[in-house]
Amino acid sequence: MVKKHMAYILKLLIPFKSWLFTIIASFISFLLPLQPLMIVVSLLALLDYFIKLYCIYKLEGKAGIKSNRMQDTMYKIVLYAFFLFVLYTVDVLFIKTAFLDLIRLFVDDHTALFVGKAQLVIIGTVMIMIREVKSIDENWCTAFGVSFLNVIYDKFLWLFKLKKDDIKSAEDKSN
Repeated sequence: MVKKHMAYILKLLIPFKSWLFTIIASFISFLLPLQPLMIVVSLLALLDYFIKLYCIYKLEGKAGIKSNRMQDTMYKIVLYAFFLFVLYTVDVLFIKTAFLDLIRLFVDDHTALFVGKAQLVIIGTVMIMIREVKSIDENWCTAFGVSFLNVIYDKFLWLFKLKKDDIKSAEDKSN
């Protein structure tokens, strides 16, 4: 998909004979699949920032809110973007090409198919999302006195108890 997209962009740009424009457009088309992931990660970081601001406002008042608080969030978003870019580059240039061929050569096609579907950038995004949700929960708990993760856990605890009871009753019946 990415190779077809990049080839199409290059066909459009060759008549312009501007090598700088071609390089920039190629780089942007390479990063196009990262756009939705970056939007999600940035929105979570901004949500964390606003909840943290509310928490500071509630605890310290207007005097606690300083102009340099947004700087940390911007650094965090830039670091997340760089981290996802590195993971995506490693995924596209190394894992999807040479590493899959090595797995097919030494293991089997089924393992290569599984590794080919697993994407490092998705794993990295999930890790970032877990970290941001945990940070949001800590700030939420400080501001409102209740952890929304604990509320969700308590609401869905019955599912886990039901599964545990089913397993236990099945074991008792087999004995």
